[in-house]
Amino acid sequence: MNLALYPYLTARYEPGRPAIEQDGNMVTYGQLEGLSRRIALGHRNAGIGKGALLGLILRDDALHLAALFAIWRLGAILLPLDWRAAQAELDLVASRFSFTAVLAAKTLRGPKGVRQLDFEALAATGDAELPVMPLDNEAALYALSSGTTGEPKAVVITHRQHNARLMAYAISYPLLRTDRYLSSASGQR
Repeated sequence: MNLALYPYLTARYEPGRPAIEQDGNMVTYGQLEGLSRRIALGHRNAGIGKGALLGLILRDDALHLAALFAIWRLGAILLPLDWRAAQAELDLVASRFSFTAVLAAKTLRGPKGVRQLDFEALAATGDAELPVMPLDNEAALYALSSGTTGEPKAVVITHRQHNARLMAYAISYPLLRTDRYLSSASGQR
């Protein structure tokens, strides 16, 4: 169960269905899927594949979601990094984990010494069909935790675990197709 299947299948059957509204602009599932596919193609063209550990430094917006699903589509592993983090903190995380690359917007900086992929350039990649990599109990993301020592550690979350979490939410908090979710903690400046 690759988590990238959720937007992929929704886009396939309901491409005009609203996925995200941001700053008064609507992004449909078809648009989200197209952007995610182009970013995944850009990753693949840059030599990124299954099992690669990718840092992600983007602000909290629709583009962030497209990048997240693109990473999973290829079977790569996501390590989210805070775009507001100090350079020393990013460098410390990079010293603990072997990134294949970091995906970031041009205006954001990544850890020193780590290959940085330009998000805008990847999003502008030509379009082609790209299947969603079949995955199940493989790592989807490393969630950083400082534990009790303050040193960065990663909690590995698999596609199966994250999917089980989503199913538990769906059972506990049933939503209608017409319901909307408000994310008010975007941290934009």
